[in-house]
Amino acid sequence: MKKTNEKGITIITLVITIIILLILASIGVNSGKGTIELAKYDKLRNELTIIQTKVNDLNQENKTEIGQKISTAQKSILNIDTVSNIIYSGRTEAEKAEIENGFRYCSSNYIEKQFELDGIERDYLINVEYRYVVSCEGLEYKGTVYYMIDQMESGLYNVAYHNKNSNIGSFDVSAEKVGEKYKISVSNIQHEGYVSNWQVKYKLSTEENWKTSNKLEFEVEKAGTYIVKVVHGNEIDLGEKTLYVGPILAANKVKVGDYIKYTPDTASTDTILQELNTYSGSSENTASTLRQESLNWRVLDIKGGQVRLISELPTTSKIKLNGYNGYNNAVKLLDDTCNILYTNKQLASKVQNIKIEDIQDKMVEKDYSKFNSNYGKIFTPNHKYYPNILIKEKEQKVNGTAGTELGLSEQTELINQTTKPQATSLEVKNTSWAKTMTTNDFKDSKYYELFINNGSNYPVYWMSSRCVAADSLSGRAYFGVRDVGSGYVHANDLCLSDGNEYPRASAFRPIITLNSNVQIDTVNSGNGSTAQKAYAIK
Repeated sequence: MKKTNEKGITIITLVITIIILLILASIGVNSGKGTIELAKYDKLRNELTIIQTKVNDLNQENKTEIGQKISTAQKSILNIDTVSNIIYSGRTEAEKAEIENGFRYCSSNYIEKQFELDGIERDYLINVEYRYVVSCEGLEYKGTVYYMIDQMESGLYNVAYHNKNSNIGSFDVSAEKVGEKYKISVSNIQHEGYVSNWQVKYKLSTEENWKTSNKLEFEVEKAGTYIVKVVHGNEIDLGEKTLYVGPILAANKVKVGDYIKYTPDTASTDTILQELNTYSGSSENTASTLRQESLNWRVLDIKGGQVRLISELPTTSKIKLNGYNGYNNAVKLLDDTCNILYTNKQLASKVQNIKIEDIQDKMVEKDYSKFNSNYGKIFTPNHKYYPNILIKEKEQKVNGTAGTELGLSEQTELINQTTKPQATSLEVKNTSWAKTMTTNDFKDSKYYELFINNGSNYPVYWMSSRCVAADSLSGRAYFGVRDVGSGYVHANDLCLSDGNEYPRASAFRPIITLNSNVQIDTVNSGNGSTAQKAYAIK
């Protein structure tokens, strides 16, 4: 009996030992596999970093004639989503063609010899003019296939532009309290070249050393006055902005609808009139129809620690938009007009025209299909002429390809459409609703007063927001720009999918976002109840 028990124990021990050894072996294999994959990833990252640095140097030296012309198969690499989203994002078709034609194939041997770089094992597609480096063979690591340095958390960023060493540009910066910290956000970066990634340098005004963020949004712990600048290494510096981070003085006393004394910088209409006459579809915008006006300003809201103002009334000046180009460029033209005519560089961080989102944000009802049963539905028009910007609009589909880039109130570049393209297939989403507004439509009746009627009958004014209307009965799509008039939120059609175009002229309404460091004087000025008793800005 004793002998038998000893054998049983020996067998069980042996089985357990074998199982443990198998587990340890499995762990060792997986660990070894992970180590190998990490080593391959690091190798690719190092190669890309080395080559990218060399390409940056070649760009500065204007040495673009390298390698061999790429083949059709190699061009297909550039159309892989993870690659094309980097090199083609926001480009026109002409720019895309230019970028593709600028790529050259460089083998590992060529790179080692001609670039004088050792240890290169992969072949690459390189565009020196735009500073793009793409591996001919992707590497999968942790579920992602890597081709470019731009995909990696490397700290090295690619910049592709034609005007080298240019510091011409601008940006917006804002701050808001998040828990016990403050979030600083950089947005609306404008630069005459094409920049994939930026760095943000920042410091308290009392500090000597700059801190660096590779993200456009980051958190700081201390309140105070910060100096913020947007850069790309030592090559590009878009200048500095001062930003107060912390509680807004007297923000708890300033109410929606209060009057604030705000005076824009003196501005000329020359630049914006030239822009309007080129891109609005109309040549009837002139110095007699557009001017800087003496407007009164009221508090719209306080967002992210920043007070926003809206003009008491729409302008008496009107902007005329017409046809396909009117639709294409309405958002940017209206925003540019407001920014040029009503900015104050010392006080304002952003100036733009009112948008449909500003009104929708203050409304009670968020289901706009209750105002238009076709809202949100997809239609296929019988006629298929379309404005060029539709290709970039989110959820609109032209020739089977859905747009992904622009919301209805967004536009990054002006478009000069000289023809009326006709799609082979066109699927449009109805994004239009209309309603006669009442005080009950808003969370606060004060917003009815601000947007719709303050005792006077507002003239029709533009919102810098596009919309598309369509239905199955007409067989047409209507491309319009949102507006407000006679108590009614609706839209004016500028062009149709049947090729017809229409001119429309309306006023506009600037919205001012004051800098976070702006302080409202509630002690040594009026009480904000009227334009004559407006609060002053310190």
